[in-house]
Amino acid sequence: MHPETVLKQSKTSFDAAFWGLNKDKKRALSSIYAFCRVVDDTVDEATDDVSALIGLTNIRKKVDVLDVSKEIFFQELHWSVQKFSIPVSHLYWLMDGVLQDISQKKYQTWNDLFVYCDAVASSVGYMCMDVFEQHVEIPSDYVIATGRALQLTNIARDIFTDSAMNRIYIPQEHWTQYEITQEDFLQKHWSSAFETMVLDFLQVAGAYFQQSAQTYKTLDRKKIWPAEVMKGVYAEIYRAISKHPKIILSNKVTVPIWKKFWISRKQYIGSFF
Repeated sequence: MHPETVLKQSKTSFDAAFWGLNKDKKRALSSIYAFCRVVDDTVDEATDDVSALIGLTNIRKKVDVLDVSKEIFFQELHWSVQKFSIPVSHLYWLMDGVLQDISQKKYQTWNDLFVYCDAVASSVGYMCMDVFEQHVEIPSDYVIATGRALQLTNIARDIFTDSAMNRIYIPQEHWTQYEITQEDFLQKHWSSAFETMVLDFLQVAGAYFQQSAQTYKTLDRKKIWPAEVMKGVYAEIYRAISKHPKIILSNKVTVPIWKKFWISRKQYIGSFF
């Protein structure tokens, strides 16, 4: 399957960030997004952990021989890696993070969770920065803060979707402070304590949004405005849940297409000032 086909079939915030980019950058970002999507779906859509592990292992083997692949999907990924000097190690880092969805269903501490966030989100951030030709030092305060802000927001939004798959990403050291139990997650038991727990969790995400905004000022806005589009879309989700936490019980919090493109154009124009 061609990466652009994966992009078109997915309801993603990435497309809103693509319109102002040149052909090569669009091509590379499409390939990166498609790789992330396929890796994630390989695990999430598997019928059991064994099948998920087999699927992920097969992808890893194909990345091992990326330079000689006969599949258009991996040929496009190889082109992107070569064109924009993306370290292949970032692809493995992402896969290692997704592997945790199989091997580690729960997280004890915040530090444990941040290791996961950096693997599944910041790895993608570094790849995108290479495509934007804004090569940053590793670790980068901007990439790490942005990745964590987005992933923590994603975790808050999908608390009950994830718990239905027996995954609880919110650190145990956080939710036990509110006398929340594992059953509260599994049974979708909403209470004032659970709501407070979610809001306090979101405060950590908010702190990373603020840190990202500060470090953004040190970078070239004309190059990385698409990253700010992604952040802007997730900031909308963050604000929606912060305002009405209980919405995560019944709805998948999304941002309308028109608003995604409004955010995109706002960031693009703002990058010139």
